[in-house]
Amino acid sequence: LIPEPHDQINGKIPPGIPIAASSSLLDLKRVEDTCFVTWWIPGRLVGYRTPIHVHPRPQEVCVVSGDVMTMVEGREDEIHHAGECFLMPQMTKMINIAIGTEETKEGETG
Repeated sequence: LIPEPHDQINGKIPPGIPIAASSSLLDLKRVEDTCFVTWWIPGRLVGYRTPIHVHPRPQEVCVVSGDVMTMVEGREDEIHHAGECFLMPQMTKMINIAIGTEETKEGETG
C-alpha cells in the first residue's frame, strides 16, 4: 500500500534508523459508525524512527516525552515537543523520528 518510491518521502531518504515499535491497546470506542482506538507506543531512542508507513485513517499523535520530527509526503517537515498533539493524514507516506536529547514516547488515537 505504500506508494513508490518506497524508500523516499518528498524525494529524499529519511534520516535515522528505522525500527518498528511495539504498541499496546489502551482504549476502543465506537461513536455511531466510527471506531476510535487509542494506542500507547513506548517510544524510540534519539536517532531512531518509524519505517515509512501509511495509516488507513487519520491518526492523532500526542508526544508524551521528548521531541519528534515528522516527515509527511507533500508537507514540510515538522517538529513536535512533549505535550503537543498533531494529526497524521490517512493513506499518505510518513515517518516519525525521535530527535533531541531524551527518549520519545507517543500515544496515538485513530
